[in-house]
Amino acid sequence: MPAFEQLFGIPEEQIQPTCVLTPFLPPGMTEALNIDSLHRGSPFAAGQAPHFTLIHTQIGAPFVGDAVLHLSDSPCRNLILLGACGAVEDDDLSIGSVVLAESALNLESFSALLTKEPHPDQTSHASLDIIAALEPLKNQLPKVSCASLGSFYLEETYAEFLKESKIDVLEMQASAFYQSARHILRRAVGIFYVTDILHQRQAFDPLTPAQQAAVAAAQQRIYRLLNNYAGRLP
Repeated sequence: MPAFEQLFGIPEEQIQPTCVLTPFLPPGMTEALNIDSLHRGSPFAAGQAPHFTLIHTQIGAPFVGDAVLHLSDSPCRNLILLGACGAVEDDDLSIGSVVLAESALNLESFSALLTKEPHPDQTSHASLDIIAALEPLKNQLPKVSCASLGSFYLEETYAEFLKESKIDVLEMQASAFYQSARHILRRAVGIFYVTDILHQRQAFDPLTPAQQAAVAAAQQRIYRLLNNYAGRLP
């Protein structure tokens, strides 16, 4: 079996021009995206929606970044990262909000977070072509600045720095995703839904029934967006 198929579960030539990468698979996701089955590779899995290939990457920047790099010789032109995030403040965002990550600050290194001051200029960006293609959805997809933070424990420690750096949301993979997409010359954008809020609800706190409903509704909104717009990307 070719190396690519061992990794992703499907042959390289079957990759579609748009790929949606997700670190985790919420219940009902594949059905909502009209995906009949996921083909298991190691460590990734892939399935075919009508207008894109879905790739389950596993959780963490190394898995997401490596998945992108392995697509360098594939037919993929556009990359969308789909995942959850935490809001830094609740002024404009609430649990269940859906956002487009216009930029991602690199705070991935756990060791660096413990041993040195971060630099707010280590930022990567979404592709302007995809942002322009999604412009009709600007009211549904507010643009935010993101930080990819390599520790849940240290989020509170960096709260003031994040606010001073005008960071709106936190997650763990977007910086690696944007940097690896840039490295292989592919267009990329991250679309996230909010599941927690700094100082209010941490990532592993249980969701209330109302919060669960808000997150489930946000996921369905994104699935509809992907079904309707992924085929229109340049």
